[in-house]
Order: sequence, then structure tokens, then C-alpha cells
Amino acid sequence: MFPLRTPLQRLRHTTSVLGVSETATPVIPLDSDAYWADPYPIIAELRDRHRTAVTPDGIKAVLRWSDAEEIKKRPEFENEGLEYIEKRGFKPGDPLYEWRRYSIGALNGADHRRIRSLASRALTPRSVEKVRPVTRQHLRSLLERHADTGEFDLREEITLVPFMSVVSFLDIEMDEAATIGQQLAGGAAEAFGPNVTPEIRDQANATFAALMEFVGELVESRRSTPRDDLLSRLIAAEEDGHRLSRDELIVLFTNIFGGAIETTSSMMTSTFLELARHPDQLELLRRDPEGLKRGAVEEVLRYRPAFYASGNKANADTEAAGHRFEAGEPLSIIIGGPNRDPARFSDPDRFDITRDPTIWSFTFSMGPHFCLGQALARAELQETAAVIARHARDLELTEEPQWLPRVMVNHVDRCPIRYRFEP
Repeated sequence: MFPLRTPLQRLRHTTSVLGVSETATPVIPLDSDAYWADPYPIIAELRDRHRTAVTPDGIKAVLRWSDAEEIKKRPEFENEGLEYIEKRGFKPGDPLYEWRRYSIGALNGADHRRIRSLASRALTPRSVEKVRPVTRQHLRSLLERHADTGEFDLREEITLVPFMSVVSFLDIEMDEAATIGQQLAGGAAEAFGPNVTPEIRDQANATFAALMEFVGELVESRRSTPRDDLLSRLIAAEEDGHRLSRDELIVLFTNIFGGAIETTSSMMTSTFLELARHPDQLELLRRDPEGLKRGAVEEVLRYRPAFYASGNKANADTEAAGHRFEAGEPLSIIIGGPNRDPARFSDPDRFDITRDPTIWSFTFSMGPHFCLGQALARAELQETAAVIARHARDLELTEEPQWLPRVMVNHVDRCPIRYRFEP
């Protein structure tokens, strides 16, 4: 008989065979494919035994809800800025580096508050609501298109749905959106992952160079001939005599466009995936799609977040999560930790769409950097859940998806499904 091992012990046994020694400080094994295939049991074991861990690079990593909430709300901590991509080999003058200078996720303090306030004036609840019928239409059409076989690969085809939704939200022409989408598809998300190669940097720089040039042309076009679209509203938005600069406009627009596709397609895939894995929950949703779609989405967001971690740093010498931090020191919040912390959620490894949807997870962060596009994503995902309930009977996975390792936005390599279309 072999002794039973916990998930972390099994992984440590594997890594020790490969020559990686154990240390007294628990290390989150981000360099292991086995971790990315199913990180949650490993995170749970670390969180239960240790308040914090470290990444393979030695960065302190927060695992518990209370510590994550404290760090996001305390003024001594802020989002990582340019140093985040400097660690990945990008330098001043690189297109991605220059783009990052103005990215709302990397800004802090007065500049962040100013850009967020101006953006909020153009991103209204009314404009978010109009993505609902678009999402329903395109997702239903996708299911209907494959109704004869009842099979297709979500990874290959789901991206069209958030793409069409964001085109409607931004009120831009289809040819403009298609050009931006093609440029983003050139490869950029990997540049924010934990393992960035020279090839990934070169591709990301080429992508952002083309992207900023094209969106810059759109900005100049809207300045000369305004339209009733989001970009024109962002150009016109003003507060206390301040408007967005040209560079700020370009980056904010691409933030909204790219984020609304990449992360939302990940969450749409996870919505299908988890409802297929939990037919009892799908049956509950089917009985009351309108009443339970919000709860279903909040549970998918909690259970299977789009991002694996949140990069942060101390802006002053301080103490938190049982550690002393020096000014400028980075730290990471591993989102799967607080999202499945039993101190926050009862029976956290159980997928349950009837949880109280007002008890939010950490997926959209909190505090000053609470996700600017969360209302848009929630609207799309709620309609996705409702369409699945109404039109995808006998939903199942035809093979087990494999999660891609070492990426910032969680994605599967393939996600083939089978269903029976119900009009």
C-alpha cells in the first residue's frame, strides 16, 4: 500500500523527482503544469496551513479573503504599474511599455481617479443594458447553427459572442472593430503571464504598435467628425476642465475593447463548462432562468475566475498579512484563494448557483481598482446563462478540457460540448 498524499504533497513529490527541493516557506508551484490543470486543491491546502505563500520568484502571495480585502482597501497598497512588465523584459520605448504607461489598471492616485471618473461619465448603465439582446441573439444563433450535430468547440467559437456585444456597446463600425480584433488576436495576453519569452515580447510589441496606430487614427477621425459612439463620448467627457489626452484615449479604448473580449470569452466558456459538469444546478437554472441567472453568474465568477492573480505593491513601509513590506515591494493575490476561502463562503468547493449573489467574490477586485467593465461583463454572462438554460438541453462535455499553463487569463486549449438544441 502506498501512503495517501494531499494534492500539494503529490505535486511536491513530482517536483522533487525533477530536482526541485522543498523549502520551509510554502511555494505556489506556478512553474508546474499540474498546478494549472487544477490549482484549487493546492491553493486550499496552502491557505488552510499557511496565511501566505510565495511565488517561485519569491514574491509574497496572499491566499485568504481577509488579507486580500485589507490590502485592496488600504492606501499603503496599490496596483503594480510599469514594474509589472519590466519584470517581463519590456523597457521604455517598447510599444507595450508605452501603452502600459496610460493603462487604467496600472495607474494609481490622482491620475487613476481622473481617468476613471471621466470614463464613468461615458460608460453609463443604459449603454451596458443594450448588450443583453445582442448577447442573447448571437449565442442562440451559435447554438442553432450547430443544432444538426449538437456539437462544437467552445474555445474556437465563443469569442464571436463577446466580440459582437462589445461592438454594440462601443457603437463602432464593424470594419473598425474587425481590424482591432485582428490586431489583438495577434498575441498580447501572454505578455502579462508569469513566463514571458523573447518571442512573446516581440509579438506583443508588434501587436500593440499596430493597435495604437489604428486606434489613434480612430481618435483623430472622431475628433474631426464626432459620432454617437463611446469613443466620441470619451473625447467629449470633461471634469473640472480636464479631458483625456490622446494617449489616454487610445489606451482606455483598447482596455475596454480587449478586456471585454478576452476575459469575457473565458468566463463564457467557464459558464458552459461548470453548468455541464453540474447538471443539477443547470436544472435549477432551467426552471427559473430570469430569477437565477444572476446567482449562476456570480457563482461561476467565484468558482472559476478569469484571472489567476492580482499584482500589487506597497507604496510605503507597512505590515499586512503577517508580513513586513518595504515601500515598492510587490505582492500577489492569488484569486482562487479568497474566492474559495471558507471564512467567506460556506462549503466553498461546492458549485451552488443559489448562493446569495450579493456576497461578491474577488474576481472583479475591490477598492479603487474595482473592475471598470464589470457591469458589462455581468450583463453578458447573465444572458449567456439564461440562453444555455433555455436552448441547450442535455449539455455535456465530450472530453475533459485542459487548462493552458502559465497564462494571465485562464483559458482551455479546447472545450468540446454536446447538447440538444431546443428552440
